[in-house]
Amino acid sequence: MADSTDVGGIGPQLKSAFRERWGLWLVIALAVALVIALALCEVGRMVVTVVARSSPTAVVQYTSSPVPPTATSSATPPPTATRTPTPTPTITPTPTPTPIVLGPPQIHALGRLETIRYALTTIVEGKRGAGGVLEWVGLGTVELVLIVPGEVIAGVDLTAVTADNIQVRGDSVTLVLPAPEVLVTRVDPATVRVYDLKQKLFAPAPDELELELLARAEDNLRGQALEAGILDGARSVAEAQITGWLYELGFRQVTIFWQAPTPPAR
Repeated sequence: MADSTDVGGIGPQLKSAFRERWGLWLVIALAVALVIALALCEVGRMVVTVVARSSPTAVVQYTSSPVPPTATSSATPPPTATRTPTPTPTITPTPTPTPIVLGPPQIHALGRLETIRYALTTIVEGKRGAGGVLEWVGLGTVELVLIVPGEVIAGVDLTAVTADNIQVRGDSVTLVLPAPEVLVTRVDPATVRVYDLKQKLFAPAPDELELELLARAEDNLRGQALEAGILDGARSVAEAQITGWLYELGFRQVTIFWQAPTPPAR
């Protein structure tokens, strides 16, 4: 009986103690449950991380497939081959070059070719007397000094070219031209100035003396031009002009020779 009494006394004590500390046991139980939940969450996250690393994510791409064209019932017929005739080659004859005509008539048409001009001035003086006793005593004389400007023109007289002076071979030509010469010596009386005039008693009129002096002035002008080399200049200019004219006619090779000048008459 004593044993049952002790047991019966312990039970109520335990119940009383549990009732007194039930709040503490509830807190302990919640804490254990929270720890277990946190542990499970950490384990689940680790499992997901391992799975994600071991299995790469597959990316699915959708490609649109072209729709095949719908076959039509009417098919295009193949082209019919047409035979093109071979053209017959046309033989074009080589044109024969037209020969260049050059003879004395063509050259004579150029006439006296004036190629160079010199402007010069000379001084001439002269004296004329009545003669006889008057001149012996110092009367009847006239003295005149003139300043005479003028011009001298030189060139080539192409009218003197003959057929023997021309040789044509295809587009080549050889000419033998006359020597250049003084073609014109001109004095304008309106430009002549009287530098000095001495006319004594019973002297003749100075007109004849003036004409004589003008003729002498032309000779002087001509001589001055020759000394200055007017003929060399005339030859150079004439050769350039005639060569250019022959090229315009169609010649491609031009050779010009010059005849020896004619010696002056004595």
